[in-house]
Amino acid sequence: MAATGSKGSFPPFRPGASSPEGAGPEVCLVIESPEALALIRLLPDRPSVVVARHGSLDRDLLARVAPDRVVFPLVGTGFDALHMVVLLNGLGYGGLACAVTGPLPDRAMVERELRAHAPGLNFHIVELRSA
Repeated sequence: MAATGSKGSFPPFRPGASSPEGAGPEVCLVIESPEALALIRLLPDRPSVVVARHGSLDRDLLARVAPDRVVFPLVGTGFDALHMVVLLNGLGYGGLACAVTGPLPDRAMVERELRAHAPGLNFHIVELRSA
């Protein structure tokens, strides 16, 4: 399984990203995305992972988990990336948001459209493809 992001590669997970001293791994909140979990397992520097359902995402969860990155499917069961970027933006989330999907004909166009609904949110699409 390989991934590409908006600049040709998956935005990297950085060890130590969640603490100023660099002592702990990055914290990744995965919202109903088994594909993201499979991709994370392949990383040499794995982040700490918290898994949650999209219905549980609120200000309290973000405060408890303090994720550096939130990962969710482009299209999930009962929700989609548009719902997620608007919600995260409305909650004042300041980390990286990534939607995971299969190959798209025009990833950049989809990213632009979703970013237009959540100005200021650091958002990327990660396309998964078979290696």
